[in-house]
Amino acid sequence: MASPIPSNTSDIPAELALLTIDMEKYSQIPEANMDAARSDVDDMLATALAECGLDTPQRHPDASKDTGDGAILLFPPSVLAQLVDPLLGRLMQH
Repeated sequence: MASPIPSNTSDIPAELALLTIDMEKYSQIPEANMDAARSDVDDMLATALAECGLDTPQRHPDASKDTGDGAILLFPPSVLAQLVDPLLGRLMQH
C-alpha cells in the first residue's frame, strides 16, 4: 500500500495562523472617505496587535495581503492562541 504522505514535501507550505479583516459595508462609504476609513482600520489593528505584544505582519514579506476593504494576515502558529485571546477582545474595544 502506498503511503498517503508524499515523499517530496518541499512544496508543502509551512503551517501558519491566518487572520482576515473585512470592513462591513465598505462599499457604502462615500469614495472620498474610503481611504480614511481604511487607514482608521489599519491603525486600530496595529494598536490592538501592539497591545497584545504581536508583531504587525506587514513588517514581514509575504505575511499580508491588502484586499481593499480588509486584509489577510499570516502569523506564526505559535501566536494562534493570542489571535483569539486577547486580540479579538482588543479589536472589539477599538
